[in-house]
Amino acid sequence: EITSLSSSSSFFTSQKECNNDKEKITDNERITEKVVQWWLVQWKKSEGRFPFLQKVSAQLRRIPPTWRVTFVMIWILWKIIMTIVAIRFLYWSATTTTRPDGILKSILASQKQQQQQQQQQQHEFPQFNSGSDSNDHQKHNTKVLYIVTSLAEYDNGHRSTVKGRDRFKELMVPCIVDSIDNMLTHPYDFDVDLYLITAFTLKPERRSYIEDQLPQGVGFQVWDDACPLGYDKREHKDLLGDVTRALARQHRYVIKDKLHNYDIFLPFEDDMLVKGAHVQQYLDMTAELERLTNEAPETMPDVPETESPTTKMKYFGQMTRHQMKRLIPGFIRVEVLLNETEHGAQSQLAPIDLDYDFEIYANGKYHPSSHHHDDKAEIDPSFCCHIPNLQNIAAAGKTPLRPTASDVIIWETRAEALSLRHVAHSKLFQWLILLPGPGKREKLDEKVFGYWSGRNGAYGQVDKKPSGGVPDLIAQQGGWMATRGQLMRLDEELCSGNFLPPYNEPLYYEDGQQSMNVEFWSGGYQFFTGVRGGCNMQRVISFASPSDFSKHLLYHMANNKQKQLPQKRMLRAQDLLGQMNTVLKQAQKDMISEG
Repeated sequence: EITSLSSSSSFFTSQKECNNDKEKITDNERITEKVVQWWLVQWKKSEGRFPFLQKVSAQLRRIPPTWRVTFVMIWILWKIIMTIVAIRFLYWSATTTTRPDGILKSILASQKQQQQQQQQQQHEFPQFNSGSDSNDHQKHNTKVLYIVTSLAEYDNGHRSTVKGRDRFKELMVPCIVDSIDNMLTHPYDFDVDLYLITAFTLKPERRSYIEDQLPQGVGFQVWDDACPLGYDKREHKDLLGDVTRALARQHRYVIKDKLHNYDIFLPFEDDMLVKGAHVQQYLDMTAELERLTNEAPETMPDVPETESPTTKMKYFGQMTRHQMKRLIPGFIRVEVLLNETEHGAQSQLAPIDLDYDFEIYANGKYHPSSHHHDDKAEIDPSFCCHIPNLQNIAAAGKTPLRPTASDVIIWETRAEALSLRHVAHSKLFQWLILLPGPGKREKLDEKVFGYWSGRNGAYGQVDKKPSGGVPDLIAQQGGWMATRGQLMRLDEELCSGNFLPPYNEPLYYEDGQQSMNVEFWSGGYQFFTGVRGGCNMQRVISFASPSDFSKHLLYHMANNKQKQLPQKRMLRAQDLLGQMNTVLKQAQKDMISEG
């Protein structure tokens, strides 16, 4: 039978002429011959099932027999090695856990442990120089990444802007440069880099113009033509084009890419003036809130567990760690009145008295305002709105270089939407203003309760605080701030969806291009509300003094909202300050009676 198979196929062997004196076949040759003949049988069977193998056989017959045998032996050895590897892999997996996917879980657990160790180091506060000790040269200057997003190089005439105005040169660049200049000055001394994201192509001469204006040592990068491409289902669902509203999302990719290179990130719209006082106030409050969070109890041991969470949580006294971790410094956008005759402030205020008799809270104690020379019983517009270096802008738009307290107006919130929260054991502040935002999908044990401005019937039949997401009350910021540690906690723990990319279904559609608007990304809706993917962070403003309050006001330098929106929405920041001082004094009285 072996002889017949050998004569019928010459795939691995060919018959050789035998000498009259036949050589003796060794044992190794017999084994090799049997292996070859076994493979001949298998190969013949395969040729019957797969005709193309006949062509392969024809090509292989041209190879010398010794080479063919060597190839077969190597192939067999490879099979044996792979079998051993597979057995060892299965054994390792079985001994790691009792589940088949034990090895994968072991790897993931190891990675998670490493991440947790990194987070513990990076989440510690302060992880930056707060600026309070300028003589400590061992501390590095706080590294700031200032990210500015710009949709238009020239104004299009919408929203009460001047069509054709060179927005880039007359508004955006001066706003950016003045912001950075102020952050670099003493006592702030921040280390600032600029990252510019534009929907338009930034021409070389435009880039050079920015570089010439920036202070020495400021890093500068550009991502132009940054609008993502997609099928805009809201408008032209069959036409591929720029999804302009998703431009506001692009700063998240920059942040993720540079997360470990900076201490704090400032993504803002191109017409927001952000000064060193704003950043310093944010850092100081963040460090204090983090300290209070670390000292806060997990639960309230002095309150019976039989009571409901709502009964336990008041507007004063100690908060749990779950509540404290939701607090984050916030801001309110403001403008400066240009022409009060044409576009003035509201004349009919909410029925809350204006009280400018302040007590200043500093170093853990209250001081009468008349005895504290650094504070006046009015807002200080120099923190937000003085622009002494921008004479050209002031001349073109009739914008005051040094507006007074009565010139500063708010249009996106009012006392009706605000509450006050007492905080114990802090030397920086004792009362915080709670800005609107949290609500949907908010966990009850994380909710921060406050003393509402309408608690004592100030608004008549309106006996309930407005919901957190009302557009004309939510106090959008035109951007936001966050430290590296805060961003990591937002992305990994505090938000219901990813704060940093990727943005996958089911919470996000098409990387967030279709499901989310501009305000979700840059205005703060994801950060401060409970919308889909939201974080429900509770923004707070220090009400320790009028000066502290003023450091939470951000100047919207376009100054177009006062022209675009009704006058009844234009509330003087000074009036809001006086109203909230009235609410504060009533809250202090009620706290004594209720405590």
